[in-house]
Amino acid sequence: MRIKYELIFTITLLAFISSKASADEISYEDRYAVYDLINSYSYGIDYYDTDMLLVLFAEDGIFKVNVNGELINTREGRNDLYTEFSERVERRIQNATGDGHHFMTNIVIDMPRAGYITGKSMAIVSNRAPGEQVVVNTHGMYEWEFKKEDGTWKISRLELFYN
Repeated sequence: MRIKYELIFTITLLAFISSKASADEISYEDRYAVYDLINSYSYGIDYYDTDMLLVLFAEDGIFKVNVNGELINTREGRNDLYTEFSERVERRIQNATGDGHHFMTNIVIDMPRAGYITGKSMAIVSNRAPGEQVVVNTHGMYEWEFKKEDGTWKISRLELFYN
């Protein structure tokens, strides 16, 4: 009986190990598509392009914001994401906050299973109010999840952690 359980355990373990793809196994095309999504997100946010941002996210995409360890915002699905990004545009215009730029760095991605990529990146966000010098507005970490939707990589979850 013990041999039977050991055999089942060994087969389960081997199945789990073989189903996990390593970061080395992410194809160049998939890696480039994910990096392009991260960079396009930065441009979409910085240049108030809500339509572009929506194209980057999966239909059921999730967007979360944490500040100083506290979850302050969660948006889920295309309509909720549209509201989030439109409100951000309106706030920036109304407050005349000026030009902001997101600089993504230290991007690390992994493919825990086929058709699904996770990642982290560091972000430095600068701002230049009209007539002012460029300043670092905030910095933090982003956690990304990507999935294929109709054969195209999309952001399925993005969680921001700002200090």
